[in-house]
This record gives sequence, C-alpha cells and structure tokens, in this order.
Amino acid sequence: MAVDLQSAQPRVAQPKLSFLSSGTTSTVWRLDGAFEGYVIRLLRPDAELPFGGVDHLAREVGDEYIRSPLAAVEVDAALLRQIWEAEGNVNSAVLEGVSRSITEVWYGGKGVTPGRAMGTIELDSTRLPLWPLLQADPPGGAQNVVAARAVSPPSEPCLCIEIKPKSGILPIGGPLAKMAPGYCRYCLQEQAKRRKGAPRSEYCPLDLYSMERHRVERAVKSLLTAPRNNLRVFRREGEVVFGRGAAHEAQGALAHEMRREFGHGTRDRDTTDEQWGTDDGWEVALLVDLIANVLLQEPLLPRLEATQKRSTLYAYEALQKYERACELIGKSNVDLSLKRLLGDGGDEKGIHSDSQTKADIERLRAWLLGLSAADVSIMVCLRKIPNQPNGHTQNRGQRPAGSSPGVVTSSQGFGSVAYRLFVVDAYLKPPSKFAEHARRDEEISLLPFPQDKPPCTSKVELRRSH
Repeated sequence: MAVDLQSAQPRVAQPKLSFLSSGTTSTVWRLDGAFEGYVIRLLRPDAELPFGGVDHLAREVGDEYIRSPLAAVEVDAALLRQIWEAEGNVNSAVLEGVSRSITEVWYGGKGVTPGRAMGTIELDSTRLPLWPLLQADPPGGAQNVVAARAVSPPSEPCLCIEIKPKSGILPIGGPLAKMAPGYCRYCLQEQAKRRKGAPRSEYCPLDLYSMERHRVERAVKSLLTAPRNNLRVFRREGEVVFGRGAAHEAQGALAHEMRREFGHGTRDRDTTDEQWGTDDGWEVALLVDLIANVLLQEPLLPRLEATQKRSTLYAYEALQKYERACELIGKSNVDLSLKRLLGDGGDEKGIHSDSQTKADIERLRAWLLGLSAADVSIMVCLRKIPNQPNGHTQNRGQRPAGSSPGVVTSSQGFGSVAYRLFVVDAYLKPPSKFAEHARRDEEISLLPFPQDKPPCTSKVELRRSH
C-alpha cells in the first residue's frame, strides 16, 4: 500500500536527529516530533549504493517482517563525511542540514537525483506499535492487521534486541566442506577470529535455526555471553547498552535495563555480574526465555533458512559462473539480468544468452538471495503489558503464527509481554560478494582446525553426554 508522504501529516517543524547506531556502511538516527516512529539511515560517503532493494527478500520471508524504505533522501556528501568522521558526536549545524533535506522530501515532494540517494527514511525498528499492548487485534478486528502495518502506527519505546543470525546451513561444497565436513561456515570462521585474539564464542547458527527450544535457548544464551558483532541491546531511549557499540560490556548494565522494563516478577533479588549467565541470574534467564518464545512462535527463522537452502553453489563455483556469464553477455547485462530475475526492475530486451547462461544466472540469483538472508539483522522488541486493575493481564487468546506484532507469556513469572519482530539490512547483496566470499573461504580452509571440536550437526548429542 503506497503512503502519501505529503498528506500523511500536517506541516511541522523540521525533525531533530538523535544518534541510534552505526554499522560498516551506514549510521542510523532517530527522528522526533511528528516524525516520531521513523529513522533516517545515512550511508557512508564512499559506500556503494544497494545493488537491489528489499522486496526480493520480503517476498521470501513475508512483508510483515521486511518493509521497504518510505522515502529516499539526497544528502550532501560533505555532510555525510562529517557525520561519519564524528562517530555520533556531530555538530548541530550538520544535523540541521540533514533535517532540511528530510523536510524537503517529506513535505516538499523534492525528487532525488539518480545515484545520489544517500539516505532513506524507514520505520524505527527499535519501537513497538501500541496496539499489541492494548488488545489482541487492531481496532476493527484481524482483517485490519495489514492496514495497520501499511503506515507507521503510534509506537512506544521498548527494550530492543538486535540479532545477526548468520547462515543456518552447512557448506555444500568447496574448500570448507572438504576441510571440515559437518561444520557450519560461522563456526569455521570462529576459529580464525580466535587466532586473532577474539574472545571465545559458543554460538552456532544451526542451534538458533533448529526451532528446538533447548537449542534456541542455548544459541541466545551463547550470544548474551559473548555478543561479538552478532548481538546488541538498545534501551528504550535508543542507546546501545550491551554488545557492539556499547560503552562497556558489563552485563550489569543490561541486567539493570531488564529490571527497569520488567520489574522483579517473582524474584526478590538482583543479579551480580558474577552471576550473569548462571542459573542464579534471573535477568538473563528471562531474556533468553522471552527471545526464544518469540522466535519459536514466528515462522521467520524457517523462512530465512529455506531461502538460504535455495542456493546450490559454493562461493568459488558461483564466482566462476558469474565470470563466464560476464564474458559471454557482458557484466552490465549479467547484473541487469540478476536484478530482473529478482523482480527489482530492469528490462532484458536486447540481451541474448543461451539456455545454460540463463540457468547459471538463475543459480547466481539464488546464491545472492541466500547470502542476503544470512546477513540480515533481526530486531526483537519487547515490552511488558501492564496489569489490569484487578492485578491480572487481559486475556488476549492465542494469536496465530506469523502475527508479529504479537504477545508471548513468560514462564519466569513476569506475565504477558508484547513483542515485534522486524528484519533490517535486507538489501540484495552485490555481485562483488562472489569474489569476496571465495577468497574468505580459501583463507579459512588454510588454517589448522582443532579436531576435538564437535561438529555442528551433532552438538546437541555431544553436549548432552557431558
């Protein structure tokens, strides 16, 4: 459903920007006032524009999880450079310049020069829509769920957990499959990171994707123990309090936010840093329980895994097929065909290729799509539902799977919790990833691998025996 940005809201003052997070290619800023509930994502000045949009992955996993940007914003490269170099401590005049650009697009209908859309206005994935806090369905019944998602609904700040699940399948060939059959790419790469001094991580994506409660809980707990770049937590004001980008890694900061959001439930004491990750820490037990409940109730992970399994090529094999196709019909035509096959625009008129090349491009499409599904971020927003005057939470009944936003019940004595699942960083990966992943796989395969490490496919059985 298209949103009329010019008539969506009355003219108001320019929004103020507050820093939310940063990644390798972009920074994200919250907007206030009438723009509340939105963020602007600003690309690094020298960053490559997305190869393809998010619609291709949205069709695979569901548009309830992935939403296209609401508007593109052209931001001056000099402003972007200052924002990137400042690392969040940006001069107010620079932010005012970005704010003017937002207002010109939002209310003035200003167009964007092709190739210069260095910012996108998106829904704020760290906030929770209000209606799950109030009733089981939006006003008017379940038939209005789609309509409620078509625009930004009133939303509330909440605790938000960002998880980068990575690939949930085993290598299907190439050097990684030969060097260590039964091990996933993440766990093989983990060995390389440990040799460079990174802290040990017990996280395995195959546990998270298993949809078996004990394995999902183990995966989440492993991420909370050693978050690396795969987990971070935002407090309701938007700051990162745990994981990459946090001021420190003290688990006590996250425990404090858990007590702030959920109170103490049936517990009469707090958790010390020494108790974090143990059975004595109720905050981590509650967070693991809630995240697992949400992930197990929704079909998001199985859909991401199914998309990854559509790929039948390993990286070097994909690189060879891509280079062959480029030699036959030209790189620009291959890239155009990849976009066309993904429904991301482009006209194949005048492009002549044999049936084998067309089949190869179809397989390359599946490879890029699978990689895109592995590299997304899953945002889990959580907020406790207030008790009714009689001390009991409202009975909302059982919501169907795929109903995000929705409600889960804590098994830790904390009642009902509203949640929302949202997927970000869902853009189609560019063809440059063929060579990049082929090189990485070769580098990983040359490293010695400890023979006593249990395979990913048998971790559960081996761990149960100890």
